[in-house]
Amino acid sequence: MRIGIYFICMMVVLAGSRARAGEGLLLGDGKASSQPQVGYIWSCMQQKGGGGAFRDGPWIQGKYWYPDQKINVQGDVDWESSLSITVENGLRVIRSNDLPKHGTGIFPVQRNDPAYNYDRNPNSIRTQQVQFFLPANPQEAQYPSCTGGAVGFSLSGAWIFDGMDAEGRDAPAHEVQDKCNGHPQEQGQYHYHGPSPCMKDASGDVGRHSDLVAYAFDGFGIYGEHGENGKELRSADLDACHGHKHMVMWDGKMQEIYHYHMTPDFPYSVGCFKGSYVNRQAERGQTDEQGRQLAQQLQWQAQQQQWQQWQQQQQNPQQGQWNGQQQGNGQQNWQQQGGGQQMQQNASGWSGYSGAAGQGQQQQGYGQQQRNPLAILQGAAQRLGVDAQTLRNAIGGPPPDFNRASQALGIPADQIHQAFINAGAPN
Repeated sequence: MRIGIYFICMMVVLAGSRARAGEGLLLGDGKASSQPQVGYIWSCMQQKGGGGAFRDGPWIQGKYWYPDQKINVQGDVDWESSLSITVENGLRVIRSNDLPKHGTGIFPVQRNDPAYNYDRNPNSIRTQQVQFFLPANPQEAQYPSCTGGAVGFSLSGAWIFDGMDAEGRDAPAHEVQDKCNGHPQEQGQYHYHGPSPCMKDASGDVGRHSDLVAYAFDGFGIYGEHGENGKELRSADLDACHGHKHMVMWDGKMQEIYHYHMTPDFPYSVGCFKGSYVNRQAERGQTDEQGRQLAQQLQWQAQQQQWQQWQQQQQNPQQGQWNGQQQGNGQQNWQQQGGGQQMQQNASGWSGYSGAAGQGQQQQGYGQQQRNPLAILQGAAQRLGVDAQTLRNAIGGPPPDFNRASQALGIPADQIHQAFINAGAPN
């Protein structure tokens, strides 16, 4: 361990978010909502109190706090950080030893540290093996979901928690963190509650859109404090979940995708989750088997979306030229009637399927779609000797529940599972 005198002297300069010099930021105390709301955190958790700062510092004045007046926990402790982020089987896999790539303050807070007069954090930073899985290609949900505690993991090797402490107060304002705006919680997890000067954002620093600095638990990216054309963002510039959608660099290429931003004002990062899947077990860590199950679940969700799209297309059949792009084509015939076109389907809705998976043909000459979810369902139903609608209702999901289907159909779960695999479903 080494104590950096230079960093101690520079604490006020490096403190906090990038609020303008002398600027007071409105406190976020009590800004927990029961639904998505700009400038608030939609929290799943009921604040129970305990921990955090026991006294307000002089940087808190009325309803405002002044980042450039705030002190930091002293010290500059080096850590041997290990962080790996890969994409495997459609999942983004994060593996870490839970230590940041940068120096930290000395924790527990020392008695001779000025921070001890306001926040006596008794926790130590501890190494622990972390592995968890996120969707590599996240999708937006029809409706957002609430957050609770940790909301993401940064490329600097630290967790990102939401902007509130255990008492429902503005954490970056009340709690005293180190020069990187981080500190440990009870289990030794070093984390931020807001922006950190130790998150690398080279593009944002030179007036361009910020770099990716973290991944949220729904798989979407968290970027730095600058938006398009280098604009310094505030909460009012973003939606209720603290993000927006436009072209950004994502996985090495420009893509139009939803993403979150860090900002200097409350709630600082994720205010609610926008994604259709949220990993709420990330902090606990996950096994390879849990990752395999998640990959299967996401595959089934994608197939469910295809089924829903197919149903919608049947309810609103396309008029005019068939473009061959509809999802879930079964065996289809088209006939001209009165200048329009009417589709006669041998696989109408969820009932009346016939023929094995992979035998569907189109008289228009379009090639058979591989791993067609409707054909898989049809094929599995035929192999099991049941009606496709009955099978669809029995398995539920996604993901499919083969035990539930076994009870409903009186067929062993393994036999049902194997029928789907034989019909082309992912193993």
